[in-house]
Amino acid sequence: MHQRLSLILAILFLLVDIALPTSTSVLTVSCELVGNPGFLVIRGTATPYAPVSVNGHSVGVAATDGRFEINRTDFAAPPDCTLTIDDGFRTSTCVLRGCVPVPLPEDRARSEPEHVDIPDIDTTGPGTGTGSVSLTGFPITSEINTSGTTGANLPPGFDPSRCTGGHIVHRASLTGGVAISWDIDCVRGYITFTVRATCNGWIGLGYSTNEKMPHTDCVMANAHELDGQSTDRWMTDYNEPRLDTDLGGRDDVTLISAEQEGLRTVLKYERPLDTHDPLDQVLGEDHLLYLLYAFSDSDDFSKRHVFQDSVRINFITGLVLKDDRVDLGAVHGSFMIISWTVLVLVSHFISRYMKSLGTMWYHSHAVLNGLAVTLACVSIIIIFSHLQTFVLNIHSVLGLVVMFLAVCQPIIGWFSWDLWVNGHVKRFFPNDLHAWIGRLLTVLALANVFFGFCAYQANIVVWVTCGAWLLFLGGMFLHAELTLRPHQHRRRI
Repeated sequence: MHQRLSLILAILFLLVDIALPTSTSVLTVSCELVGNPGFLVIRGTATPYAPVSVNGHSVGVAATDGRFEINRTDFAAPPDCTLTIDDGFRTSTCVLRGCVPVPLPEDRARSEPEHVDIPDIDTTGPGTGTGSVSLTGFPITSEINTSGTTGANLPPGFDPSRCTGGHIVHRASLTGGVAISWDIDCVRGYITFTVRATCNGWIGLGYSTNEKMPHTDCVMANAHELDGQSTDRWMTDYNEPRLDTDLGGRDDVTLISAEQEGLRTVLKYERPLDTHDPLDQVLGEDHLLYLLYAFSDSDDFSKRHVFQDSVRINFITGLVLKDDRVDLGAVHGSFMIISWTVLVLVSHFISRYMKSLGTMWYHSHAVLNGLAVTLACVSIIIIFSHLQTFVLNIHSVLGLVVMFLAVCQPIIGWFSWDLWVNGHVKRFFPNDLHAWIGRLLTVLALANVFFGFCAYQANIVVWVTCGAWLLFLGGMFLHAELTLRPHQHRRRI
């Protein structure tokens, strides 16, 4: 007995030791520096969701699979060309590729960082202040001009030591052929965005504390005519974002340039980091925000986008993380496709052409339809919990009509079956009513699946797969109608 208990405990301790990261394990990480000072790239895998730090400075949070990427411009390497990467559980020393070590004087210990304190600067009053700091591996200089009202554009708690030469500059390549770069002017308190996209219409950027469209600050701009157009907007729902000026706010966006050559559009605009407008998101704070981006094939801002996606981004550190959580919108669509194009259509086939199976046809028909209605209800709950609002469009309104009929249909079907098995004469209610509601329900549901594909830009694989499946079922129904239906129609139990 004691031997078995000892064996079980030993196995449990082994599993815990394997599952939990330890400080002695090594992070998977690579570091590269192009030029010195130059462009720094750090890629690696850490503990999922763990805060990643470089030489003791927090630079972001790892993704759900642990992956992270850090990009920095104008980075000056430490003399020994090494960086210490830490995720709170594990530590790794990374040697910068492309960096040449510089020998240190004999009287300076390699482990001692040079440190110069920056005195507190009143950023709200007149005058100027400058300071410099050299932290281990992150030598930074900054200049803050506090004359006039510049300090009003800086967010509370803004750290000037993050700036290099008075600026913080980063860039990122996103999905859909979108590239973005941004330049934070630490003197003026402004951020300048340059966005490139493969399109010939408007481009939109949104900043939010969550991935949902409602309550999101956004900018929509285009390269229409010579000078282009830019608008400062606020998303109140999943429809076209409204102008800040129409909601009592201000337009705090200034379009600097707009170029369009064929299918390539490049837009450059700026805005204050903190506009003090309740309809604008404060930028320049050292934490992750959601960046929503989209573009259209039309310069008309009322036209719907043809591509959209989102990432999590830290505008100070340059950390960009793909939001790899489960797409609940896709789950909703998948459940509806299974319900209406598979379960319901197969149940219709059984009830119409396979009554020779005896009572088995009814039980199969009822189970499949019950599963379809249950899955559809779960899908509705998922999408409402995800959106947390009702989006008023043809897809959502028709969806409610379909769900109402779907819930009523099993009740009518039960009365119809009761008359059928007791040999009563076929009546409009419930027999014919159940049959015609079923046909109407199927047509409306399939139409709504189509509207859903259009509304949420289903990819070509979804279109082709569903189209091929419906063509196959259509052929089966036609064949059965020509060969089986005349015989099945006269059969009764």
